[in-house]
Amino acid sequence: MAAAFNGTASLAVGESCTEVWSVTVEGLIPGETYNNTALVMGTSPLGEEVTDVSDDGNVPDGDGDGDADEPGENDPTLVTIPPVEKARLGDKVFFDKNNDGIQDPDEAPVAGAVVRLFAANPDGTKGALVGQQTTPADGTYLFDELSPGGYIVVITSPSGFIVGPQDSGVDDNVDSDISPVTGESAVIAIGIGENLNNVDAGVVPAPVVVPPVFVPPPSPQLPIPDITNTPGPDPIPAQAPPAPPLALTGSNSHVLATLAITLMGAGGTMLIGARREHDNE
Repeated sequence: MAAAFNGTASLAVGESCTEVWSVTVEGLIPGETYNNTALVMGTSPLGEEVTDVSDDGNVPDGDGDGDADEPGENDPTLVTIPPVEKARLGDKVFFDKNNDGIQDPDEAPVAGAVVRLFAANPDGTKGALVGQQTTPADGTYLFDELSPGGYIVVITSPSGFIVGPQDSGVDDNVDSDISPVTGESAVIAIGIGENLNNVDAGVVPAPVVVPPVFVPPPSPQLPIPDITNTPGPDPIPAQAPPAPPLALTGSNSHVLATLAITLMGAGGTMLIGARREHDNE
C-alpha cells in the first residue's frame, strides 16, 4: 500500500470545512484491496484531543462500497496525548527601561506581574481561563501540560508600571508581544508537543499624574466713580451762642462785670475815708 497524498490543515474549535480530493492511483494489482484513509486531529470543546479517522481499521468498510458512511466506519477515536507531547508556553516579564519594546541584555526582570492564560475562541476573543501565575524575582512564567490550540496571554503589570510597546523589532524572541492598550497578546497557535518560550512582556514606568491646580476666576472689575474736584463757596462761620443767664441773678456776664467794677470803686472810697478819719485822730 502506498500513500498517494499527504496533507495537513488546522481548524479552531467550532469551525468546520469540507475538503474534496481527487486522487489518481496507478499500479493497482487486480484482486488487491486498497483503503483510502483520512485522519483529522483536533481538540473538542471540553479540551480533549480527538481524531476523526475515515476508516480506523476497527470497523472496516463492511458493505464494500468504498465509502465510510455506515455506522462505526467514521467514528471519532479519542486519543490521549502523552506528557512528552504536551505543549508549553511562557517566557519573561522585563523592565523596558529605554521604552523601545525590545528585551535588551541589561534590562532587569520584573516580579509581581500577574500572567493569565486564556483559551482562544474561534472569533479571536478570550474563552475559558486556563491558568494564572504571578512572576517571581526572575520575571519568568510558564504554562505547561497544554493541549494544542489557540491561546491568549494577558498581563497585569505590578503597581507603578504599564505595558510598553508591542512587536517593535523583527526578532520575536526578544520583542514584547503584549498590547499596551489591552494588555493582551494576539491569538497564539500552539501544536502538539510545541515548546513556545518567547512570549515576552515589556513594562515601563506609569506616567505620574499631577492633579490640576485650581485657579480661581478673576474678580469682576468694579467701576471707578468719576469725581470732579470743583471749588465751591466758602462756608459761613458759625455764630457763637449767647452766654447763658446766671442761675442766681438772671444777669449775663456783662452785667456782672459792671457790677464788680462798681463795687470795687465803692470799696476803695470807703477805704480812703477810713484812713482820713484815722489820721484826724
